[in-house]
Amino acid sequence: MNYQKAAKHLLTQAFKDNRFKGMDRWLQVIIKIGLIPLYIMTFFSLAWYYVILFFYSGLTAPVEYLHRIIKDEAKDVKHATQFAIYWIAFPFVFFLYVLKSMASIMFYFLWFSLMLCVYLVTLGGVRFQPFLTDVTFEEENYDLIKKPGLVGTMVFTGILYFFYLLFLVGVIVPQIMPIGLFGMQIMLLIVNPIVFRKKPVTNPFDSEDLI
Repeated sequence: MNYQKAAKHLLTQAFKDNRFKGMDRWLQVIIKIGLIPLYIMTFFSLAWYYVILFFYSGLTAPVEYLHRIIKDEAKDVKHATQFAIYWIAFPFVFFLYVLKSMASIMFYFLWFSLMLCVYLVTLGGVRFQPFLTDVTFEEENYDLIKKPGLVGTMVFTGILYFFYLLFLVGVIVPQIMPIGLFGMQIMLLIVNPIVFRKKPVTNPFDSEDLI
């Protein structure tokens, strides 16, 4: 699995920003300000993914090269030397293969976290592929209905900002802060993917972008 290619494809989809294209500029700004907590989550998920990818690439880069050298050298030497080569060199190569397999498990969970964050922060603008082993890089080749419409988007934003307001008022009235914090989490993590959804067009009269 090419972990770098998977992340690059995901970011390419995200930067197309197709969920925001049909919105007025002012509405884009207001919503994106409201999504700042998700942008922070996405930044740290992406940073952690690439940090692990950096060390993974460095540790596993010599695996194939060393393995090929061992096999090539073993063909041209006698049995005693072959035994020495495999006894000394192969354990190290095997250790690198073990690291590589363990990293694949780590990337599986890192990818899920990154995909979830990007999906939420783009309001469903990317194709949700939570399982790294099933990731494909083909573009969606069918029209999509995007929901909600302008009114629904404004209602979502208004409720989100209401909970932000409660959270800020909670600085003065501490009893209100948990309500604001809980409401923000519900809106950003649960209501968000439910409200901002898309589905393939089945009726040509429904093909109009609803945003």
